[in-house]
Amino acid sequence: MKPLKCLLVLLMIVAAGCQPTARQNPNITDYSPIAGYWKAENSYRGFIISDKGELLQFSNDGGLRIDVREGGTRQEGRTKDSMLYLILGPVNVSYNSENSFLEISIVYDQFVIEVPGGTISGSMKEVFQGPVDLKNGKWYATLTLLGAAANLPEDTSVQKYVFVKMD
Repeated sequence: MKPLKCLLVLLMIVAAGCQPTARQNPNITDYSPIAGYWKAENSYRGFIISDKGELLQFSNDGGLRIDVREGGTRQEGRTKDSMLYLILGPVNVSYNSENSFLEISIVYDQFVIEVPGGTISGSMKEVFQGPVDLKNGKWYATLTLLGAAANLPEDTSVQKYVFVKMD
């Protein structure tokens, strides 16, 4: 019976380590100014943020909507023979209402993107950060990619986006 208990404890530890965690800034209690759907201009990227400051869903440059939840995600791509597989790590939304600065970080513990003509795989962290113009409903974000990936184009390490609040 003892080996079975050890195996169960080990499985619980492994399972707990594989679940994404959505963290918020504990000093901010009102996320309502940033809650809602933020859609990037000239891109498929987007975020849905709850009024509790949790990232509920995001879209990548390929337009795939990804729910922030436990375990891995596998989705067919928008084109024939394309696919996305990923395991999320910690996901964090941090908003400073004093200076209207928003940061969203998403850790991909593992990802594989298959498209006709190539595969990109590895692990990485995306950090979107920048000021929010609440009057005009815009977030001027810079994306920084950190991590190790096979076949990742080198010119994608820093990108700029303008997100528009849709609701």
